[in-house]
Amino acid sequence: MEVIRHAYSGLFQLVSGMLFDKYVDFIDIYAQITEQEQERLYHNIIQHEETAMLAQYIRNKGMQQGVSKASPSKPCL
Repeated sequence: MEVIRHAYSGLFQLVSGMLFDKYVDFIDIYAQITEQEQERLYHNIIQHEETAMLAQYIRNKGMQQGVSKASPSKPCL
């Protein structure tokens, strides 16, 4: 888990938010982590001060996903 946390942190420092979202899945697939492990990893990231900016990004992303799930989708015209 420590190695994956460092990989997330390094990726976050190298790329923009949009690219982070795109490439973080490669880390997850390569490391073969489950959703439960991913949740524990996110919780671990939030707890560490050196990953504070990444933790804030994860929190914001979670809030955005919650809002998008709660709002009804608009029909396409």
